[in-house]
Order: sequence, then C-alpha cells, then structure tokens
Amino acid sequence: MGAWGAGLYQNDYALNLKNTISLVSKIPRDGERLLEVLWQMQCDSGIDEEDECTFWLVVADQFERRGIACPSAFSKALAIIDDGHDIRCMEELNQKDIIKRQRLLLELAERLRSPRPERPMKTARKPPEYVVEVGDIYAYPTMKGKAVNAWFPTWEKAGFQPDGWGALVVLQKGRAFDWLPWVSVAALTVPHERRPSLDDALKARLLTFDLQTDGAAKVVPKRSHFKRMKMELLGRVQLNNEKAERQVSTWSDVTAIDCGWSLCSPAYSSNIGDLSIGPCLADLLGMPP
Repeated sequence: MGAWGAGLYQNDYALNLKNTISLVSKIPRDGERLLEVLWQMQCDSGIDEEDECTFWLVVADQFERRGIACPSAFSKALAIIDDGHDIRCMEELNQKDIIKRQRLLLELAERLRSPRPERPMKTARKPPEYVVEVGDIYAYPTMKGKAVNAWFPTWEKAGFQPDGWGALVVLQKGRAFDWLPWVSVAALTVPHERRPSLDDALKARLLTFDLQTDGAAKVVPKRSHFKRMKMELLGRVQLNNEKAERQVSTWSDVTAIDCGWSLCSPAYSSNIGDLSIGPCLADLLGMPP
C-alpha cells in the first residue's frame, strides 16, 4: 500500500486515487455515476482488499469535500469505519499513529453522516480536446534517446539538454466514458542525429512500447505536455484504420487514463536501445505509398 503515516493521504494509492478523482469529477455526471466510473477504473487496474478499503474512504472524503452527493460511497465508508476494518489494516503504524488515525476516521464519519449541501458541478460544456489527430506525425528533441519529461514545468528543472531528435505518429484516438480523451502513439525509427523530415518518417518503422504490453502506447493528451516537448508537426497522413489498430497496445484506455500516461512516455528516438520494432509506417497508409 505504501503508507508512511496516519493521514488518509499518507499512502501512495490514496494520493494517486485523489488525482484520479480530480480528473473524473470533471465528467458531467451525478455522484453515483462518477462512483461507477471510478470503481471501473480501479478494478480495471487491479485492486486488492487493503486498497479497496482505502478506495471507499478516499472517494467518500473527496466527494463530501467537493459537495458531490453519493449515498452509496458514504454508506460504504461508514461501514468500514464502524467495523474497524481500516484500523486492522494499519498494523505497521505505532500506537500513537493508530490513535491519530482513529480520530481522523471519526471526524470523517461525522462529516459523512451530515454531508455539506450538494454543489452544482462545475463541468466544461465540451469534453477535453485531443490535442493531436490520427495520422499526425511529429518531431521532437530528445536527450539520450528520450523526449523531455513533460511533467516538469521547464527543461531546466527536468535537466533536459537535447542531443538528438525523435518522431512519433498518432495511430488511434478515443474517449473513455464518452468524455476523457486518449490517443495511441508510436515512436519511429527516424535518424536521431538531425531533425527528421516527413519522408524520413514514412520510411521509418514503429518503435512499440514494451511497458504497455508491446504495442503503440495509449496516453492522455495534454496541451501543456505537448508544448513542453516542443512537438513540431511534420505532416498528416491517411492511415488504414485496421492496420493501424493492430499495432495499438492491448492496455485498456481506462487503465492508461488512470495511470496518467503522458505523451512523453513513449516518445523515444532510434538510439534508445532495446525496444520492439514494428512495421514500416508506409505500410499502414490508407493507400499504397
């Protein structure tokens, strides 16, 4: 579980779940439907008994704080608190921390029994943008075979000093729960010593992403990450959808979103090392090259 203290969010899983709730709460649905979405995401990723206990406590706490009405989550969390199940899972904590945890849970239970009034949900009128489109081919700077870690706000903070180039192609796109966008991208074996051309990309082969079951990675498109990577559009091609989709990771789009995979994660260059090599990009076009 990765707990390092008595607090509800002094736990790796709880912190990750909090971020997921922040994302899911933007979907324009009521609390019960949001709970279904969150549960599907967690079950899709795999959840054990200990994390399941944390799931209900965190969801109930976050929903109550956000003014999201969800009797199912509240009653489940109250049952866990009243039964003492969470405390029994805290064996690694010392007695002082256990007492602190008990006090925290009693405060949470009090809030859940008299939750704050439901707030009108502040959701966007339109779902988040895709940022990129299927068939787009981009070039980007790399360092030691990888694009910048776009979670850092600047190249300086990321310690990124480019020494080469990479390119990737967008193979597929979709929305989880008809709202949350994902795209599938694959890096290309373009020459890494110089900025690649569109012709270089078309002659290149796909570099498939081993961490997502040996296929083109499914990632969450964020415009801020796109900008930090300094992506440059080389062109857009018409792909044969069936051929392109056969190259896509078998990972669930829900799991990719829950894990927060970024555009930078599979953005490699040809000198990265041991990655699986897929077909030539030209072979995936809708018409003969």
